[in-house]
Amino acid sequence: MIKLIVISFVLVLIFLFSRGEKMPVGTLNVHDQNALVESSDFVGGSCLSEKCLIVYVAPWCPTCNQITPTIISLVDEIKKEGISVKVIVGKDNPQRVDAYAKKFPFPVLTDANGNYFDEAKLVGVPYFAVTNSDGEVLNDYFGGYTSVRAFRKKLEI
Repeated sequence: MIKLIVISFVLVLIFLFSRGEKMPVGTLNVHDQNALVESSDFVGGSCLSEKCLIVYVAPWCPTCNQITPTIISLVDEIKKEGISVKVIVGKDNPQRVDAYAKKFPFPVLTDANGNYFDEAKLVGVPYFAVTNSDGEVLNDYFGGYTSVRAFRKKLEI
């Protein structure tokens, strides 16, 4: 009987603490350093690859600024493997968001007003989430590493 209670308790804990929450779906503006792009793109929800990476950074964040080159290398590496990536720059005034977005050599999404940040119930930056093709969070992490290998190990991607 004790074994049954313990097993039931463990199963309840696994159920309660298992991932499975989804990143919210949102439409954000696209910033492309090569051209002023007046367009938008979706973030969250389903994606076209088996796994997807969502990165949220902010201009005022010292860690974000420090690891920007590592984020760029990480994105370049995993895109070559067919993994979809969305980098979001937000939570600051539009001019600072624009200036920080220009540091990325690929299009990024902008969320200056922080609405997506709030909707996703994020508590800090930098934030990294690996989702499956249905948009369910498989692994996420707040903070930074200075090597692509360390990021990949932490995020299991």
